[in-house]
Amino acid sequence: MKSVQPIASLMLILSRILSVVYFLLAFITGIAILLKPSFLRLDPDGRNFNVLYPLTHVTMVRGENSSFYITEMILIMVLYGFFFWLLGNVFSIFRKNRLFTLENIRHLELFYKGNFLVPFLFLAYHIVIRYELETTAFLAVLHAVLGTFTYFMTAIFKQGLHLQKEQDLFI
Repeated sequence: MKSVQPIASLMLILSRILSVVYFLLAFITGIAILLKPSFLRLDPDGRNFNVLYPLTHVTMVRGENSSFYITEMILIMVLYGFFFWLLGNVFSIFRKNRLFTLENIRHLELFYKGNFLVPFLFLAYHIVIRYELETTAFLAVLHAVLGTFTYFMTAIFKQGLHLQKEQDLFI
């Protein structure tokens, strides 16, 4: 396990950084749309918007200027912020000396349930509104595959916890 811990630590740091970036993007985009500060630019026809990096003219976020699109975009950013935070929790498991604990199993369960539930709710919603079905279906399948592997890992951890408890009782 010693060889896994540095990689898990690096992946934990990267996932936390990505989580914070997604949360910040959602926050900054939401503030820009609500308050319309100087770092929000609308295209001349008003159909698209650009959120600029503060104090620059470089686009940070670009999107369609409709309340539906903006709401969904911010929601996706927030959800991916949570996704990367939960992924970091999974990586943090492999930094510990004791793998088979209830806390670690809870981290895995939350991660696989989120990967099964949220993308398919999004897909069902997109089926109803008939908007970007291919992309949403593709992402839902990717998250389902990730959720399946995590589900298998959770089952292994539960079995390991059971065996570990038996071993502790025997000794």
